[in-house]
Amino acid sequence: VYNQRDYPEIPYPAPGYESATVKTSGCGPACASMVVETLLGYPFPLEKSADFALEHGARVPGGTDMGVLSRALYWAFGLKVTETDSVAVLRAALEQGCVAVVNVGGDRAGHRGVFSDSGHYLVVLAEAPDGRLVLADPYLYAGKYDKPYRQAVEVVGNLLYAPPDVVDKDAENRRPRYTVFGV
Repeated sequence: VYNQRDYPEIPYPAPGYESATVKTSGCGPACASMVVETLLGYPFPLEKSADFALEHGARVPGGTDMGVLSRALYWAFGLKVTETDSVAVLRAALEQGCVAVVNVGGDRAGHRGVFSDSGHYLVVLAEAPDGRLVLADPYLYAGKYDKPYRQAVEVVGNLLYAPPDVVDKDAENRRPRYTVFGV
């Protein structure tokens, strides 16, 4: 599991965000590193992933274009990529050994962001036996999930466990909600 907070020295600039770093804006590359390493066992450290995102034009003002990044991962690593807004499709893919990147939308009218106050990517690694989703948050820090509106999320070490409906609701204003990766 990569935590972008550990990489304040790695530049991740975009127009209007020339001084941005992986720490401030690198959830996309952090997720890409976790996807590649989880599925392929191939070392793809965050330093390489950030450079990869920049080289392939996935870095955009305000973040990372996961569509561009996922296509580049397809070409570079042969990963199968599917986009979906369906939590049922996501769960079926997890059952088949896939992982996914969820695109959460943060705070908005009538909703407090569970995983972030603004847009953010997390990796969905599996479905636990109890039906909760197992996630890796590349911006995890102590106390992040202690707020009352985030307490549906259980933190165990550096992994999160959350009900699928909580994850899906947090991504309902994003398209696609899930980018699914497989081999």
